[in-house]
Amino acid sequence: MIHAHARSRAPRPASHALEPLAEGPTASVSVCECGCLHIAIGAITLRMEPSAAASLCATLREGIEALDFHTFGITHRIAEGHSS
Repeated sequence: MIHAHARSRAPRPASHALEPLAEGPTASVSVCECGCLHIAIGAITLRMEPSAAASLCATLREGIEALDFHTFGITHRIAEGHSS
């Protein structure tokens, strides 16, 4: 299940503490006491079950790999003198 933080403006209870797991230049990941992952990307925070986050990660990886392959194909065709 995926929940966008912006849908619910209700404040998180004080007992709903987050433990940071990872932080990078564009995103951070924390886990709450109930085991829900909080994935912050800029001003958006996604709350999701770990299994949903793993599925999202696999989908993102697949998309990035496809983009790399697509970009390589375009670059390779341009280098050979083909425009399409």
